[in-house]
Amino acid sequence: MWKLIGLIGRDAFLAKDILKKVKSKNTFILVGAQGVGKTAVLEWAYEQAAHPKSYISADWTISKIIKKVAIDLKIQIIENGKVIAIDKAKRENIEKEINKQTNAIIFIDDFHKATPSKLQIFKLWNDIFKIYYAGTQPFRNEIMKLCLLGHSYIKVRELDNDSRLKLSKAVCSKLGSKNSPSEIAVNSSGNPSKIIAMAKGIIESATPRFSGEEIDTSFVYLFGLVFIIAMRVIGRQINDTGLYILGAIAMIVGIIARMYLSKGMQKK
Repeated sequence: MWKLIGLIGRDAFLAKDILKKVKSKNTFILVGAQGVGKTAVLEWAYEQAAHPKSYISADWTISKIIKKVAIDLKIQIIENGKVIAIDKAKRENIEKEINKQTNAIIFIDDFHKATPSKLQIFKLWNDIFKIYYAGTQPFRNEIMKLCLLGHSYIKVRELDNDSRLKLSKAVCSKLGSKNSPSEIAVNSSGNPSKIIAMAKGIIESATPRFSGEEIDTSFVYLFGLVFIIAMRVIGRQINDTGLYILGAIAMIVGIIARMYLSKGMQKK
């Protein structure tokens, strides 16, 4: 969609934080909430980069990733003295030729979805190429952290009020949507993907939440944690063992509940 209407509201951000880094080959990872526009910004950055370059998603299969990089970098595979089409070449031969390249730039989207086997490939490439990532935090995997060594974190933020209204009008016009741009802008929280989804009628403006989008329970969780800690402190002060133990149990239950809530929201 952004290629049809542009990255509305991102001009200053692109010029100041993205373009300069791409031109100087200073690598980064784009982070931010789901649907905030990380992919669009990464695609834009890819278009500004010099060749040789490749754009892939960590959500793809390893086979698709390897073949796409080989095709983008215009790599030739020779087996038994003959040039072999990438689709018919052996994976190990493709990887060997890719790893011989020295000046390629690779853009990797959906970094948070990378499996350990893909991360091993990315870690190797990180030592050979200039790599730019986009993904949704947190990145807890140790190999992920190794892949991101030397990369600056750039947060893609929600659009301001003026920009979200402009984007809502542009999207509704392009899609021929009969939904109200003003209502969409108000309920979108400045999230471009929500604006597009509401214009298409995929999600309702009254309840603008993606399937799988985690509900923000951080305030409730923090309040509960403070209450539990206070209970334990009071129990210790008045030498009430029962109250102290009850606070510890409540803390454990709260942590487990939070973990299952997070996993449940991710599976939806």
